[in-house]
Amino acid sequence: MTWSEATMAGLGTALNEAALLGVEFDPARRRTVVTFGTLSLASGSVRRLQFVLAPTGRIAASLRLGAWNDAGAAVEPFPLDRLAAVVASFGGEPIYGWDFFDVRDDEPAFRDRLSLDWQADERDGRAHTLTLFQEGTDRHLDLRIWFDHAEIRDATGRIVEPDQLIEQGHRFWAGVRAGDPRAAAHGIAAVATKPPSPQWTRSDWRLGVLFVVMGVLVTAYGWSAWYHDAPVLLWGGALLFGPLLLLLGGTGIVQSLRAARRRDDRSRP
Repeated sequence: MTWSEATMAGLGTALNEAALLGVEFDPARRRTVVTFGTLSLASGSVRRLQFVLAPTGRIAASLRLGAWNDAGAAVEPFPLDRLAAVVASFGGEPIYGWDFFDVRDDEPAFRDRLSLDWQADERDGRAHTLTLFQEGTDRHLDLRIWFDHAEIRDATGRIVEPDQLIEQGHRFWAGVRAGDPRAAAHGIAAVATKPPSPQWTRSDWRLGVLFVVMGVLVTAYGWSAWYHDAPVLLWGGALLFGPLLLLLGGTGIVQSLRAARRRDDRSRP
């Protein structure tokens, strides 16, 4: 089947933090099978799914002996028939992010550091892309696969509709945000948001206005003294502390308005 842009985006969400378990390519059939362990709220389980990409028109990879951002890391070439072994050697590390399908750049960012670049003689197989990676302690793998059509199959070989997987992904990440213990079983938890600082109150706008007025006066004095060629000792400090007073005063006013809004919100039924 051919997937829409919305489907591709939804599948990107569903694959966030999924384990990349394997990549196998059949050159005779020009078919690539990518196996993921996707996250699910079903008893904290991992759902094993295969993405079948065909026809495949190109496969590019970069295996570097260093961190992902190490520009000096050595590049290790390998043949196409070792692709599955290279991916498996990372032990199924998770991929993370939200953008795996049809990444907008025409050529991969690692195009100047290729370990493998297989391209079919035929012109088809390049309508879409799937961009993946694996991170190890002392090496990194980037991988991009070009293809025309895709389908998803479960462990029994049955076809899984993309909408089903997308819904599974949305449910999982909603569970993460809600603190669902089944999501926490995967070691993923929502980042706690810092509560608003209680040090600012509604009355702080008065102090903020005072600081703003002082800042305007001090800054004006500094510019006037500089303009009339006064010694630097008479205007240097003013031009330093005047804007600082303006900043402090403006911050006090803004924070007091926020405090007033929070109080009004809490008073609503």
